[in-house]
Amino acid sequence: LYSSATPSSPKANGVSGTCYVDKTSARQLSHQVCLVTDGCENLSLEWCGQQCQLLNYTLAGVEASHQCACSNAVTNSTAKAPMSECDMACTGNETETCGGKYRVFVYEAKSVGPPPPQAALPAADSRYIPN
Repeated sequence: LYSSATPSSPKANGVSGTCYVDKTSARQLSHQVCLVTDGCENLSLEWCGQQCQLLNYTLAGVEASHQCACSNAVTNSTAKAPMSECDMACTGNETETCGGKYRVFVYEAKSVGPPPPQAALPAADSRYIPN
């Protein structure tokens, strides 16, 4: 396993990363966050990167305009694809590209900025009255 996306990789939407060939039988990133729903209907590089950070992963990857996955390493770093094959518009931001068909754009999750702060639990609010 390889530890990270190459820092000198090409950029997509201002984010450095690498386009990889992905297979359903051998995913490049081990943890699937969402496929079409559960957040992926509004997919952007920022959202996927933040989800991966919340799950304590260092790498984020977007694929086919509507998939987000995370890992700490890519499965096969030699399976690089041309950046031109990671050209599908993101479902949540059509000005960004989110991979391609069986092409995952992998980038450092922290490169998109930190996730928003978690909402406080109601019990932490002094006005909270349990049922």
